[in-house]
Amino acid sequence: MTSSSLTRMVDFFQSLPSEAIGCLTFIVCSFAILGTFRYYGALGLFIYNSVAIIAGNLQVLKAGEFSFLNYPIALGTVVFSSSFLTSDILTEYYGKKIAQKSIWLSFLTSLLLSILMLLTLGIKPIETIKEDYAVFNKAHEAMAVLFLPIPTILIASLSAYLVSQYCDIYIFQYIKNLTKGKALWLRSSLAFIISSSIDNIIFSTLAWVILASHPVELKTLIFTYILGTYTVRLIVSLANTVVMYLVRFINLARQNVVDVSLSKLSV
Repeated sequence: MTSSSLTRMVDFFQSLPSEAIGCLTFIVCSFAILGTFRYYGALGLFIYNSVAIIAGNLQVLKAGEFSFLNYPIALGTVVFSSSFLTSDILTEYYGKKIAQKSIWLSFLTSLLLSILMLLTLGIKPIETIKEDYAVFNKAHEAMAVLFLPIPTILIASLSAYLVSQYCDIYIFQYIKNLTKGKALWLRSSLAFIISSSIDNIIFSTLAWVILASHPVELKTLIFTYILGTYTVRLIVSLANTVVMYLVRFINLARQNVVDVSLSKLSV
């Protein structure tokens, strides 16, 4: 696929409503989670979670306009919210300790990327004036825009991520024990709603006020970064419940395949 083809694809996407792209992003994330769980189990979810955290931290640098709000909101909400879904799946089928390991793997992956990209930017751009080299200097400028804010975003994001994800796992497991394994929809929804609100408040306050070189106004903080993205997260939480039940169906199918295989071996 050529760069011109990708440009036309981006132009097509930009012709669609932002809500449509948000829905498409959710579908891509959901199929990725279902696919990695189906074929790779916990390992696949570990990898997906690491990718989602990195992608979410990059997407949050961009804001978009949506028809149901009269102000732009930071992106990354859909992708980052999917990390709570993977934590819930890992907690449900592999246990709390495995889910916590996924959190720390994602943390270390994001930290490693930040270090590597800072080292990359530490190499001076090409000083020789030659047209063939222009593309490399443009790439350097693009990397600087994307990755120089990352230390601040990384500190805010990972601080919020660690606290909120541990809360998510604890709440999910607590409700599971309280309901004796029943009401999957209840523990999935409540864990996400509570933990994502914690994440939203911590991240937004750290990234855009406390650690920001140019802190945003209180009104912008509340409506654009906290309430704006949280509204989207509430919508995503409903859809995530559907994905949780699809994961249960896939898990049952996997167990049936194993049971059939074992019965053949015993014959």
